[in-house]
Amino acid sequence: MDGRRKRDVVNELRPWVLVESGLHGVAHWARVCRFGDYLSNRMKLPQAYRDCVSVFPWTHDLARYDDS
Repeated sequence: MDGRRKRDVVNELRPWVLVESGLHGVAHWARVCRFGDYLSNRMKLPQAYRDCVSVFPWTHDLARYDDS
């Protein structure tokens, strides 16, 4: 997923985020995304799977209500 599509996903999901902190915010999601992209490439996953892995980082903290 290219940078523009990732920004679009973040902008669409941001209103649903209960808490965005320094620990669990955009920078954290970007790190998780880079790690997922790296693993997807190393594992040679099909593109459809890579797209799913690319969306996960931006959604995995949506229901978080604190940093604990």
